[in-house]
Amino acid sequence: MRRSGRHGGPKFQKKNLIQKTFGIQAFMKTRQDEYAPWYDTAAINVFIHNRDEYVFSESVRYNAEPNAESTINIFMTRYTRLGGRYGKCVKKTSEVKNYYYPGAYTTDGCLRTCYQDRIQSECNCMDPRYPKAPNATSCQLSERSCVTDASEAAGDPSTWPTCVCPLPCSNQEYSVTWSKANFVNLPISCAVSSDVPACQTRYLDNLMINVVLPQLDFKIYAETPAMDFNKFLSQLGGQLGVLMGINLVTFIEVAFLFFGLFMVCCRKYDK
Repeated sequence: MRRSGRHGGPKFQKKNLIQKTFGIQAFMKTRQDEYAPWYDTAAINVFIHNRDEYVFSESVRYNAEPNAESTINIFMTRYTRLGGRYGKCVKKTSEVKNYYYPGAYTTDGCLRTCYQDRIQSECNCMDPRYPKAPNATSCQLSERSCVTDASEAAGDPSTWPTCVCPLPCSNQEYSVTWSKANFVNLPISCAVSSDVPACQTRYLDNLMINVVLPQLDFKIYAETPAMDFNKFLSQLGGQLGVLMGINLVTFIEVAFLFFGLFMVCCRKYDK
């Protein structure tokens, strides 16, 4: 959870965290008095992501506004992919050419790493808005035009032949339902306060966030081989057994048929 203040850029703040069943509840203050004058919206950004994955500036976020209670219900989906001869996927960051982001491998992090390498080759520096290589320098304001021109000329990194970013072999995604309820005009805590207007003013700057797992089960989408070696041997043995059994029975029946016809003909001629 993040808020933006007037001094020092992004600040992280947690207050009055209460552990709930299958979730967490946080009562927070936005401190709107620290906002820059040109901000017309006060809110706290909430990002729902896996704890091992890096949060990007373009990641999906939810704005929790003050003087209200926001409830986020999370539903998890897990994806497992096959690698090797079944397809290409990445288990470790060392399997790709470069990767500058901390945490687990993601396709977005790989694409932004390709972007940084492109800026490095074009401008001899890296975009300071994203993580960079340890030995690389950040582009200065005088080099902004080079970064802009290189980015516009190259286009989307996912279309570059030199940028190979497979999907991870295992990852988790979250679907969210969001609801919001405004605080009452006179909270119970303010009704017994000695200074009711001041208490109500404080509530105008506060908010409540509930992050809940409504159910413990989750969906799993796993790739499985349609035919592996064990299944191949099993099906081959079964089919060969059926075919050989049918052929053997057929030969025996035909042999008995000719033998019976022969015996009938012999008895007829004997009479």
